[in-house]
Amino acid sequence: MPESQTIYEKAITTDRPAKMLARKHGFESVAQLAKMLPQGAKVIDVGAGASPFGKEVASLRPDITWVNFDYSYKDPEILEDVSQDAPDNLEHVAGDAIKLSEIYGHETFDAVFSYWLLPHLSIDNPKPAEETAKAIFAVTKTGGLMSVGPKVSRRWLPPIKAGVAIQTVKDGTLDANSYSARIVAETKLGKVTRYAHKLASEVATPYFGTTRYAKRKGRIPRLLHQESGEYVSPFSRKGIRVVGRLAVAVASHVNSKEKLEINQVGSLCLYSVA
Repeated sequence: MPESQTIYEKAITTDRPAKMLARKHGFESVAQLAKMLPQGAKVIDVGAGASPFGKEVASLRPDITWVNFDYSYKDPEILEDVSQDAPDNLEHVAGDAIKLSEIYGHETFDAVFSYWLLPHLSIDNPKPAEETAKAIFAVTKTGGLMSVGPKVSRRWLPPIKAGVAIQTVKDGTLDANSYSARIVAETKLGKVTRYAHKLASEVATPYFGTTRYAKRKGRIPRLLHQESGEYVSPFSRKGIRVVGRLAVAVASHVNSKEKLEINQVGSLCLYSVA
């Protein structure tokens, strides 16, 4: 993975179940969500990853157009995987979410969904998340639905379960700046959780596969056993070895960061004395 890549580009691509995402977006089921979409609607999932969410909704509603939009689709292996068995009314588009309104015109989509993208984009700096929220606002039609999440807990410890999305209908009382400020504030992770996610993006991705794709079996993520090329359960004999290597890599990374900070402080002190 090139060193020039940002923390946002290194994120592990996830495949959250469609049923779970439908509930997070405020619906009892994928079928209920599909039913509420207007006839001939144009819909986009920003940061769709490898989830079957769009595939299931588009299959239920052949009259709509659904776009899965994700930076990771620049990886040919991920794009090939997510495109398998996709219905004709589902399109996969690779791109930077910050530039969403440059790729699509204003007032293009009847509904915009996004889950876990904004929290990730504000790990280091809230600016990327703010610009993405403004872009989401721009491409949504007046009267359209913007469902963005999760709304995060303000507890110090990281929450075990992610919150629901924030549903907003775009109307004349809203503007892009106020919408962006509110959504980013409500989706920004706490300091401890931000650190954990940053660490995962910087260190853990090779252990989930060369394409940054976190494959699953049921709810359990599979880890890449590099010697055999197999994706294995973390509870298997091979998986336990991979977990051990991952733990060592994380510890080494944390230790090197601490040494770097100490050296930076020392250099600053010497510079000040000089």
